[in-house]
This record gives sequence, C-alpha cells and structure tokens, in this order.
Amino acid sequence: MMNIIKKIEIALSLIFLFLLLLPLIGLVGEGKVRIEEHNTINLIDLIHRIGKAKYTYGENYAFRDRLIKINGLIKTKLFHISSSQKVLMGMEGWLFLADEKALDNHRNIYGFTDDDVRLWKDVLQFRNDFCRELGCSYYFTISPDKSNIYPEFLPDKFYEPVSDLSRRDSLENLMGEWGIDYINVFDSLICSKGSYPLYYKTDTHWNELGAYYAYLAILDSLRRNYPQIRPGDREPDVIIEGVNGGDLARLMGLDDSLHDNLYHVNSEPHATLFNGDKIDLQMIDVQHVGRLHTKNDSGELGKALIFHDSFGVALIPLLAEHFKEAVFIRSDNFDSDFVDEYKPDIVIQQIVERRLLNWKPDRNEIK
Repeated sequence: MMNIIKKIEIALSLIFLFLLLLPLIGLVGEGKVRIEEHNTINLIDLIHRIGKAKYTYGENYAFRDRLIKINGLIKTKLFHISSSQKVLMGMEGWLFLADEKALDNHRNIYGFTDDDVRLWKDVLQFRNDFCRELGCSYYFTISPDKSNIYPEFLPDKFYEPVSDLSRRDSLENLMGEWGIDYINVFDSLICSKGSYPLYYKTDTHWNELGAYYAYLAILDSLRRNYPQIRPGDREPDVIIEGVNGGDLARLMGLDDSLHDNLYHVNSEPHATLFNGDKIDLQMIDVQHVGRLHTKNDSGELGKALIFHDSFGVALIPLLAEHFKEAVFIRSDNFDSDFVDEYKPDIVIQQIVERRLLNWKPDRNEIK
C-alpha cells in the first residue's frame, strides 16, 4: 500500500514538474529562445541576460494566450469575477473600466480644488480667446464614461456616488460664466437610451449609435451660430452586426470568447480622406488614429479642426460630412501653432470624462 502511495506521489511530482517546464520547452521548440555557449561571462552581462530571459519568458512563453484565455473563462463563467484588475464585471454581461481612476470619477470621490478650477478656466479662456483673434469659433465637449450613462449595470457598491456633483457638472456650470461654447452630449445620450445600447458591453467606448446621438448634440450647438448646417436624422436606420468583444474583453484575454454588437447608422457618406480614400475606421477596440485630413465638396461649412481622444474616432466620419475640409488630431492638448497655421473656421475639443480626474491641461500652452 505504501509503495502505491509513493508511486502516486512521484507521478504527481513529475506531472507538476512537466507542467512547470512545458512553457519553457515550448519556447525552445518554437525558436523563441536560443541556447548559447559562453566560455566566460561577467556579472553585469549575467544580470542583463537574466533580465532579458525573464522578459522573454514572461511575454512569449508557450501557450501564453491559451492559458490567459482559460484563466479568464474560469473566473468569468464560474465565479463571475474579472481576470483583469483593469476590468470590473457588471450586471447582464456589461464590463466597466476599473483603471485610469474611472470608478473614482464615477463615484465623484474627488471634487475639483480651487487650483484645478483656476487652471481649467485659464486654459479654456486662452484657447477661446486665441481662436477668436483668428476669427474662428472654439467649442469644448466632454464624452461621458460608460458608467455614468449605464450605472444601473454596475455592482451595487459602485452604483451610488459619494457626491451628487461630478467634475463634469462643475465645469458645465462654469462654462457660461467663462464665455466658453460648451457642447453638452450627456443629456442627449441619457434622453436617447432606449431599444439599443449606446455603449458597447465589452468596450470602454460608445458605439456608433451613441456617437451618433453625441454628434446630433454637436450639430445642435453648431447650428446656433451656423444655421446652414443640415440637421441630422433624429430616428436613424440602424444595422446590427455581431463582432468579437472590445478592449475590456481583450484586457481579460477573452476578446474572441465574449461577443458584442456593432450598431451601424445607415447613411450614404460623401466625405472622404483628403487623398480620396474612403474613411474606414475601426469602431470597437479602437486603435490609435493619428492625424486625419478629410474633404467633402458638398459640406456646408469651410474648415474645421478637431482635437479628440479615442471617443472622437467614431465622430470623424459624421462630422466630416459637414466641412469642405477638416483635420482630426488625436490629442488632449490644444496646438495653438497648428491652429494658427491651419486657420480653421471652427475648432472642437473633445475629451473623455475621466480625464478630468486623471489628467490636467498643460498651463504652458498659455502664451
């Protein structure tokens, strides 16, 4: 009996040792690790090689993606917990960003300090005055985080905010006093919640339909000064397409296991890139988009310059329809030198709401 137990223990130990070495064996087999011979080696070189080996193993070990996926599926399906510290599991399959202070911002834990308010006032008024001196209009807009549009899908402990006043509310309340043309897309999104979701379940961003309703709010604001702008369709035709999960699913290693939907707004585009190519952008798990230059000979307005973050990508093909020429720049900052060089008729600055907490504008841009 003791011999059988001993054999079982040895077998289990060998299996465990094999599982530990399996990724390394796979690395060597795939040619990702080269075994080299060295007659002599100094201490600094040894430390360097150990660090390099650790990085190579951590990033490229065999079956890495499969193991991450299995870990994610077990935690998600069996225990309903996230396999990533950057992702919060919500209700009914909704995922939320738990990174970049997004949840702190949702709960309004940290209000603006007097210095924060003074900085935003000085920066926004500088941008506004700079544009006016060039004869163009400056607009500022904040894209709401998903948790503030769909708080009902958050876990209970994250649902109730600590304060009723958010940083977004604070800035909105001061825009008129500061003389800034502010575009409120939050109210448009809240009022448009209905049959279709406006944000992806598995991604941090609004979907094309959510971006469309934000775009309608932008048009409404612009038409006060530019009545020639064509109004958008208040009840757009929507085409649904199933796709793999978005950036939050990817962070959990489950982008090909969790699924989502695209909600295309059916329309006939006229704007193109400046070289004549089609404006073709990825709308879920948004990739980095640099500077884009668009044109539309039938646009109602002249030139626009739009500074935006990843939320602004879905706005590009929509806004481009209304300008004979537009430049879209992926940046949270205001490039006064380029504004002066390009001389647009309209400048729009868009940032996502959580940036009000995890980022500050650069006072050095004030000249």
